[in-house]
Amino acid sequence: MGQTQLANRARTLLLLGIDAVETEVRILAGDAGLFPALEISGDNFYAAIVDVSNNLEYVKITARAENVLTVVRGVGGTTARVFSAGSRLELRIIDEAWRNLADNPWHRPKDSAGGVVSPVLVDDTHFYVAGEFSEFFHAQRALNIAQTASGYGVVDSSSYDEDMDRTTVTVSEVALDAGLTLVEVGIDINSVPTPYVEDPTILKSSDIGETVEPANADILKTDTSDLLQAVYGDEA
Repeated sequence: MGQTQLANRARTLLLLGIDAVETEVRILAGDAGLFPALEISGDNFYAAIVDVSNNLEYVKITARAENVLTVVRGVGGTTARVFSAGSRLELRIIDEAWRNLADNPWHRPKDSAGGVVSPVLVDDTHFYVAGEFSEFFHAQRALNIAQTASGYGVVDSSSYDEDMDRTTVTVSEVALDAGLTLVEVGIDINSVPTPYVEDPTILKSSDIGETVEPANADILKTDTSDLLQAVYGDEA
């Protein structure tokens, strides 16, 4: 469930120099809070390290403990190199980050400070989160649930209790358990095109060269130009 994280104006300097194989980078302590906290396992962000001669290396940060960053060196087609203390480190959105963001359909409830709001288990069909999230958890949205038996579910309903300042969510298609740690929401299941819901062979056929002809195949054969016209209008 890891996601690539972003932050505005996240830049700092290296507190200590690093060689070409170091995977822990220490930055100025006062700037640490400018960068994503990476609260969830698998979360990451990308950065550029640049020296005084404008030599550059892209790195992927996979963990942050205050001002100590755990990094994967030389990503994005760059080569790991030596950097001295005082070299710049800036959060960047490189092509790999864009692909990660585009490929991820899930969204997390976050508070006003941008922190992830954790769910609290009520029973096997209910959880609550602090704050007003009734629109975020509206009925029929898909759920990606991290728990002991992780799985996917659907929001049946949600309601906000103003006195308790919390939103209680009712779910179906999955049994919540005591290991519940994170809930992400996806699309409204009612918005999935009918052919993909009614004919699973479209998604499950993996034989190269096989032609799948479901009952509603005509819908899938719509000319590309017609699809572009429908989406973009006269600009297509």
